Amino acid sequence: MGFKLYTQRVGDIIELARYAYSNPDLPDRGDAGSVDELRELVVEYIVCEIDTIGKCEEFVKYMEDGGEFVGDFWRIARQY
Repeated sequence: MGFKLYTQRVGDIIELARYAYSNPDLPDRGDAGSVDELRELVVEYIVCEIDTIGKCEEFVKYMEDGGEFVGDFWRIARQY
């Protein structure tokens, strides 16, 4: 399956990340460092598509917001 992420759709991915990290029904990172499955999936996808997503100002602004997303992003990015 060949899925192509277009630059104009990066905002949708950032919105999904915002949802995953701001939704009160999804758990924050556990004491043992466990990450919710949706959060992990979204972050892994962003890491895999960093060549496209990383060039978008909206992603940079989201990273500047800080929060658990940034920590999860770097933990997963280190593994690649």
